[in-house]
This record gives sequence, C-alpha cells and structure tokens, in this order.
Amino acid sequence: MSTCPVIALRYLGLTVRIESVDPQDLVWLEEFLVPPFQRVAGVVVDCTVSCEIDAKRHAALLREGPRSDGAMLACFALEQQLVHLPVWTSPRGEWLVYDEEFNVFYRRIAGAPHVHLLTPPGNGAARIGLMRAVREFATKQAWRWGLVVHAAGFVIGDDGFVAAGAKGTGKTSLLTHMLRHPEARFLSNDRVQLSLADGCPVIRGLPTLVSLRRESLALFPALRDQLSGRSYQHELGLGEAPATPSVARFANGGRSLSPPQFCELLGIRRADQAGLAGVLFPRVTGAGGGIGIERLSAEDGGARLAKALFRRGLSVHAAGLFDLEVKDSVSLEGPVEEQCRAVASRIPCFEWRLGLDAYDDPASINSLLARLRG
Repeated sequence: MSTCPVIALRYLGLTVRIESVDPQDLVWLEEFLVPPFQRVAGVVVDCTVSCEIDAKRHAALLREGPRSDGAMLACFALEQQLVHLPVWTSPRGEWLVYDEEFNVFYRRIAGAPHVHLLTPPGNGAARIGLMRAVREFATKQAWRWGLVVHAAGFVIGDDGFVAAGAKGTGKTSLLTHMLRHPEARFLSNDRVQLSLADGCPVIRGLPTLVSLRRESLALFPALRDQLSGRSYQHELGLGEAPATPSVARFANGGRSLSPPQFCELLGIRRADQAGLAGVLFPRVTGAGGGIGIERLSAEDGGARLAKALFRRGLSVHAAGLFDLEVKDSVSLEGPVEEQCRAVASRIPCFEWRLGLDAYDDPASINSLLARLRG
C-alpha cells in the first residue's frame, strides 16, 4: 500500500502512520483526532494502521468463518472491560479478527506493530473502526504516561477540569453546560489522559464520539432545536455533510456527533491539553434545585478517581491486537490507587449534585467557577 495517501499523527510521543486508499478517510480522521493528536512529517513512526477497500477479499474472508476453537482476541479497551473479537481463520498464520459492528477485519501484520483493516466499498462505519485502531495504540501509550479516566474534560481560561464517573452520572450534560462559558474550550467527552509529570497533573483528550441522549438534549432545548437543523453524520467530516438535515437518531432519540461537529454546534474551540485545576464527580439527584457542590477529602477524591479509571491491566498488560513496545515512554511506579491519591492530594476534588434545574441559568457558571477556584 505504499502508493496510498498517508498521514502521521503523534500522541504523547507515539507516532502512528495511517494509510488509506480513500484520502477522505484521512481528512476525516485528522479532523476527528487533532488537536489532542498532532500531525507530523519526516519522523520515524512507531506503528502503522492501514485501510484497504476490497469487496472480493472481504467476502472471501467472511466465507472462511471464525476459527473452530472459538478463540477470541483482546482488542479495544472500554470503560471497565476489554472488547474481545472472534479470531478468524487465516491461511497466513497471523492474527485476524472480525468486527461485526463495523463490518471490518483487523489483521496484525506479522513481525511489525501494524494493524491492517479490510472493508467492503461504501462502508461508512469503517472510518470509526479506523479511528478506534489509531486511538487504541494511543491508549496503550497514554497508560504508560499516566492514567486514563472515564471523564469529560473542558478548559476555561488556563484551567483544565474533568467530570469523572460511570455512565449515566451526568458527565456529558455537565460538560455541555460548562462549555457555555465564553472562555470555555472542549477537551474530551468520554476519555481523558492524566499525566503526573513533575508532580503537576496535566490532562489531554482521547477523542471519542459525543453521544447526546434524548434526556440530555431535553435539558438544552435551544441546542436541541439547533441540532435538528444540522445534517451531521458522525462518520462524515464537516465538509462532507449532506445538503439536507439528517434525521438519524439513536433508538432513544439521541444523536451521535464527532468532536468537531459537537464543537461547531456549540460555537467553541478545541483544546489539546491543560493543567488540571479541579476534579468533579457529578451525581444526578432527580430532585429539584440547581447544582450543589461539596469539597471532598483527598482520600475520598482519590478513591472515587480510582473507580473512574479505564483499568490499566486491560489496556496495557493484556495480550492483544494492539500490543506495542515503546522504549522511551514513562512508567509510573505504584498501584493506580496510589497515583489517584497523589492527584487528589494536589488537586481539589468535588462532588457536584445535579438537580432538575441545574442548567437553567448559564450565568451561574461564573459562581460555580469561583467555588472551584476558591
């Protein structure tokens, strides 16, 4: 595939070469991942992700079927689990798995940190598979440099904040609210990398799709109405949107956007990193009222942060498709619980109790920030 269009993206010192027969795939991918990733040129790469479009080869592999022993291979780290995909019959003796969700095959090239995707023509979902492959290599690197937190991240002024916690705790809604501040920038919706270099915590985004549930959109009716007039499709770039508004919805009436689409919708810019100034643990109360804030002890904050992590044992030490050896990365010592306590001893942590009227008044953000910074 040496004649294919190519770009190289770097994340925390790890450089990934990406190849695709469709140059628009690379345009979309760069738009999705930058600025947490940086585009680079003329450097030695650490790993490669390539994408091939071939209907006949894809159909032939489907006919081969999975291995008779039912083997599964660890592939993608999610919140508290690792996605295993079925290992496919491969005449080459290489790792080959099939991802039914995106209808793509992933093949690990023997003897090299190189994952090759195979998709049939017209498969828009393959772009998500391509992005996940690049991000998984980066996630391996992210763990070597610190922690990966299940959190939404935003920056206001020079201060970075994370809203951490499990699914359904109100992270995306709180993020959307705080991004209404005129100085706010978007960092990440679901994954934040946290480094402890020189004892000063720094946060970086690990880009994901932004899922806006129907319940979340109901909290921001003006934003919901604005979104209804946009033709966003998360597998398309900003310049590829169809002329007519999209009616695509989740089963629950929500929408899924790429990070650049989300930022364009809100009229804000993206950030690549920031010094961490506060850790927020949102909790939806279901009761009346606005936002209540309680300062947590370092011990409590550290324990809660540890529960919000993408588990290190899954994304670094489990044998899988995206194993990678990097000689110049940082290896933090000690259990993750100790690292989380170290963060909480330096950075204030708060529980945010989100009432039914939490997002009614955008002007209240300044008073919330004063509580965080005071």
